[in-house]
Amino acid sequence: MKRKTVKKLFYFIIFALMAFTAGSFLYTRLTPGMDTKEADYYYDLLSRHEKPVSWMIFDLGIKADDTLEESFKKLMKIYGFKGTGIILSRTNNEKPPAMIIDHGYGALEIQLSKKVAERREQINVLIHELCHIYVWHLDKSVFGKCDEEKLTDTMGVYIGLGVFILNGLTDEAFFMPGGEYGTEKKFFGYLKPEEFGYLVARFARDHNIPEAKVMQHLNPTGRKYFSFGLAHLKRSGR
Repeated sequence: MKRKTVKKLFYFIIFALMAFTAGSFLYTRLTPGMDTKEADYYYDLLSRHEKPVSWMIFDLGIKADDTLEESFKKLMKIYGFKGTGIILSRTNNEKPPAMIIDHGYGALEIQLSKKVAERREQINVLIHELCHIYVWHLDKSVFGKCDEEKLTDTMGVYIGLGVFILNGLTDEAFFMPGGEYGTEKKFFGYLKPEEFGYLVARFARDHNIPEAKVMQHLNPTGRKYFSFGLAHLKRSGR
């Protein structure tokens, strides 16, 4: 190889390294900061008192033509609720998006609003409601004084379903007829989208799950908040 070619290659490598370093620095600095104390509190509480899973679920085995009831049964199996007295029904109520009715003797009914129309959003809401039932079986002496809603949000990530929670968020920009610019932001749960992204990033790091593998299963909104979480982990040196 000629000296001139080697020299060009050397400068190219140096430039590429500088560009990567600058890009990483700017990305970390320009992504919004966040306060994760509350999210960390619930995650750490679960870590101390609830046996963790060591994987992240990327495929629920739900096909495009599966009915909501079929999807619900597959979720129930993941939670270990298969064969229990938990049923799903639909309601015309706009709010809340879902609620649980206790009919007694172990018979629970999850009512899901018909206003939650997209399957990715339905899955997100059902994860939250099923996590409520999961949390109810935890040791009350440890978890009884918590904000149950936020503990439930955290539980969804903690048991490996964070990808589906992030994909159930909506944070999109679009052009409407006539050229007007519009946005839509919608999420379910009590933690902020940035906190969800952070918890999924922390879960992936804690279980040595490659960032790229998580990214490839996320939609644009999910990737956005997962990236925020990754940036926060790097910025905070955790």
